[in-house]
Amino acid sequence: AMACHLFLLTMCFCAASTHRISSYEHFLEVFHRGHSSDGTAREARRTLFEARIAEIRRLNARPGRTWTAVVNTFADHSEDELQRLLGYKGSARERTPSRSSFLEMPTKTSVFTQTVNWLDHLNASAPNFVRDQGACGSCWAAAAAAALEMHAEIADPTLEPRRVSVDELVDCTPNEKHCGGTGGCKGATSELAFQYVHDNGLAVEEDYKVSLLRKCNSRSIPRLVSSTGFSQLPTNELEPLLETLANEGPAVVSVDASRWSMYGRGIFGDCPKDAVVNHAVLAVGYGEDVNGKYWHIRNSWTHHWGEQGHIRLVRHESKDDWCGIDYKPEQGVVCEGGPSQVPVCGMCGVLYDVSYPTGVKVIGTSELHTAQAKPH
Repeated sequence: AMACHLFLLTMCFCAASTHRISSYEHFLEVFHRGHSSDGTAREARRTLFEARIAEIRRLNARPGRTWTAVVNTFADHSEDELQRLLGYKGSARERTPSRSSFLEMPTKTSVFTQTVNWLDHLNASAPNFVRDQGACGSCWAAAAAAALEMHAEIADPTLEPRRVSVDELVDCTPNEKHCGGTGGCKGATSELAFQYVHDNGLAVEEDYKVSLLRKCNSRSIPRLVSSTGFSQLPTNELEPLLETLANEGPAVVSVDASRWSMYGRGIFGDCPKDAVVNHAVLAVGYGEDVNGKYWHIRNSWTHHWGEQGHIRLVRHESKDDWCGIDYKPEQGVVCEGGPSQVPVCGMCGVLYDVSYPTGVKVIGTSELHTAQAKPH
């Protein structure tokens, strides 16, 4: 849901500890960055790099820290560049009035499994399924695609998982109300992507060809996946997300990823309560280690970022333990003309907007030639 917090990932995206990077020139070499002929720009980036190194050292020197910051390809990006690449250009969202199709709130006495990690059980969770959204604000589509792949495997574990087409979702998902942006690389929501798949099905990645003008090109392409729709969880509630992850499968969540660029490993807990939701990712489980409880999240910045493409976020005991106000909902999943501020709960706003696809299945070979996408 949104045009997304994204980063340009067109070069090597390995992470390195600060003591291994001896200079800006060394950084450029390690990350295969081109040497700019613009001396002024290069010196400005050197200054940014040195400030980022100092910040990484400061973060890693904090007593009691639960996560480690690292040097990666973003180390010489300006704040404006990082913010511009956030994506998810939305406006406050209209919630569906009826919740008849939503999960019911579990009772206060609900007991949940201590640890859930779908990565341990699904082939579609392998590193080669982690997306690289690149310079397109397609986090909403990447997160939806990952959810569909995993739910398809949950429905029939005997089938070999295949990557569905993120490009088809980007090019073909309608966004008439400008929810999460104006559509395509300029933002939409995972819920809209799920609705598109309900209406049209979705092709396998290699079958969908991107046109020069990024027009929808899905006609007459075989459908790989179909679904019966999606469920959207109650806003800012903790137990429905726990229940969904334990009993249904991975779920798309909307988060504030503004401070994620230097994340390397550990349990991240540095988002303010007043989070600005600007990125869509996939919650694949939850757990606990010596540093505390966490949500396990799959990102779309390649498998080189974070913990093999994943981040763990602090998971609080109660939905009310970490709540604030998103004063810029237009950057998130909200539709055009929506509220100017919305309440958000959970670390990085993780409980604000949660959904998952329902009735996902891989269409049989006999159906592949008849279940074509509807013309647009």
